[in-house]
Amino acid sequence: MQTDIKTLASLLATAIWADGEYSEIEKETVAEVADGLELDGKKLLEAVDEALAKVKNMDEDAITAYVVDCAENVDEEETAMVYDTIMHMMLCDALLTGSEVNNLLTLAEALGMDSATAVLLLCDKVKTEPDIEISFSDDEDGEALVFTADTTVDELCEDFNSIFGCKLRVKNGARIAEGSATLGEIGAKITDEGCVRVSADMTVETFEATMAKDYKIKVAVWTADEWVTVLPQMTLGVAGQIPRNATKASMSAMLINK
Repeated sequence: MQTDIKTLASLLATAIWADGEYSEIEKETVAEVADGLELDGKKLLEAVDEALAKVKNMDEDAITAYVVDCAENVDEEETAMVYDTIMHMMLCDALLTGSEVNNLLTLAEALGMDSATAVLLLCDKVKTEPDIEISFSDDEDGEALVFTADTTVDELCEDFNSIFGCKLRVKNGARIAEGSATLGEIGAKITDEGCVRVSADMTVETFEATMAKDYKIKVAVWTADEWVTVLPQMTLGVAGQIPRNATKASMSAMLINK
């Protein structure tokens, strides 16, 4: 690869920090990128960490300028490859938001790509990843569910419950985890701090999958009266409005009539 590793790392950092967190799945994806491009994995991870330290303190305009500056240093013959790599990074959490699309189009323009080509490449990428959820609201419209390895199960559940009104249960293997146990004690993989931005239009399935994939925390969303688990295709916003003693059939009817 002719493009300098620090240039690639800087662009990866802007993609990572679009949602304000550096999750475990994103760290794994950086390692995958290094492997796929035959780069030194340790050097790329270190370069991404350095770039993130800069990006974290930038406002939106400064990040845009930073992307433009970095794009100028991308080897002309590697433009498409770099764009594809950044798309891969943005989609690794299986969620595509409006703000991420805007960021990709900004990068495409900085790389000298026309917007139509950039959009079609993104469409093709999404088409090959059927599990990707499209969110029409920006991440900033949601709330950050923040936790560490020292956060207890009860604390995590209380924070989640207060946002949507439905109930969260955490598992430790096949059993319900003890409320006093910390996330680290039940096997969660959290470096420094975990953060999942949740919004009313996020589906239960996406939330549960994100917790499991990014942090190895197995969770299930239940109705507010803890009568039954919420259907995976329902949104978190709707989950908090499900009436008492609901059944799977009545929830399915809610989906049909919404």
